[in-house]
Amino acid sequence: MDTSHVPEFKKTIKDEGMIIVYEDKASFRRSATLHQTWAPVNTQSKVLSKGQYNRQKIFGAIELSSGKFFINTKGKTFILKPISSLLKN
Repeated sequence: MDTSHVPEFKKTIKDEGMIIVYEDKASFRRSATLHQTWAPVNTQSKVLSKGQYNRQKIFGAIELSSGKFFINTKGKTFILKPISSLLKN
């Protein structure tokens, strides 16, 4: 394979057995708020609430070369099938 057009850092990554990943994080808040909802005209929707505001944080990364997808939530790591195989189904 001709690698003359490949940047030097990519050659180093391949030679050292490293991988490139893109990563992101998100936070989801679980609260019983009435922001937008459907209800009959002139009727207030009721939302039962315990008065707690829980938050779920999630971290994910995708490996550039293989498409492997990694998720970490609550200290547990999951490795999912490559994205390409999920899109085929």
